[in-house]
This record gives sequence, C-alpha cells and structure tokens, in this order.
Amino acid sequence: MFRMTKKIIFVSIGILCSLFLTSLQNKPETGNISESNALFSKAIIEMGELVEKKYKFSPIGYGINQPDKITYMEVSFVTPSALTKSEARTILLEATNEFLKIINNDKELKKYLSNYPFTLKNVGIILSTGTPDEVLHPEICMASCTKRGVFFYTHDPKNTMKFKAITSETHEQALSKIAQSQNTAPLKETKTR
Repeated sequence: MFRMTKKIIFVSIGILCSLFLTSLQNKPETGNISESNALFSKAIIEMGELVEKKYKFSPIGYGINQPDKITYMEVSFVTPSALTKSEARTILLEATNEFLKIINNDKELKKYLSNYPFTLKNVGIILSTGTPDEVLHPEICMASCTKRGVFFYTHDPKNTMKFKAITSETHEQALSKIAQSQNTAPLKETKTR
C-alpha cells in the first residue's frame, strides 16, 4: 500500500512538472506577455481612476481574456448606493465608451489586441452596490454592460444569495433608451479620440 501511494505521488509530481515546463515553452507569438500585462494594467488603472473621479465608484476587480491576443477586457466597480435602471444604463454606456477610448487610443496596446478598434463586444463594465443585502427587489443590486448586452439584476428578498430578476437589453436598445430619455440622437460607440 505504501509503495503504491509513493508511486502515485511520484507520477503526479512528474506530470505536474512536465505541465509546468510545457507551459513555459508555449509563449504567445504576439510578443512579451509582461509588456501586454503592463499595458493592460495601465488601461485598467486609467479607467478605474476616471470612474472613481467622475462617479465616486471604487474599482473592485478586473478581467481579461487573452488566449494569444487580448479579446476582452472588463472592470468592476462598487457603487455606494443602489442605482435606478436609467442611471445604471447611462453610466454603464458612458463608462464603456470611455474604456473604449482609453484602449483604442493606446498605440502600444494596439498590437496586443485581437481586433482593432475594440468595440462594445470587447469590453465590459460591472456595477455592484456596496450593500447588496440591503438592496432588494425591485431595486437594482448589480448592472453590467458586457459583450452580450446590458443586464440588470435584483436580489430575492427571501434569499439574498439569489437573483430574483435579471432583465437585459441589447447595446442598441440601451443606447436608444438613453437617447429617448435625453431627447437626443442615440449615443454612438466611440472608437478613437
């Protein structure tokens, strides 16, 4: 029994070592991964500072999809209180456009992007309330603008670990609703300054 366990441990360590060594050899062909991470971080920090200054929301997380080149970037923020659907929609799309400006105007980052210019399909913004247990249906506890559209979430009053309702809009529907509420032409997706 002891020999069998020892053999399994030895084989497991061997497999893990070979996987680790293989991962070191499979570097992306797009260049120095550290440089792309530094440029990604720079864009995320700039976006965090912009939203923090403009809306007083604190950045709480970020994400990136980078198999070879960057295909998607996302930033999450915490809001001090609940937002209405209209407020969340407007802030999400304004912030998303600002994020696109930051990314698309960074000439160094451009070579690491899967497509240029980045569009609404390549970025995401998530807004969460700072007190989710206190923000119950029908108030919005979380809202996001992702590659699939704009989403609004409410907590179930009986179980705050579950969402009671999730509603969604396409990017186009959200832009149109903002334009209607402001009685102006729809906001256009900004690609460059």
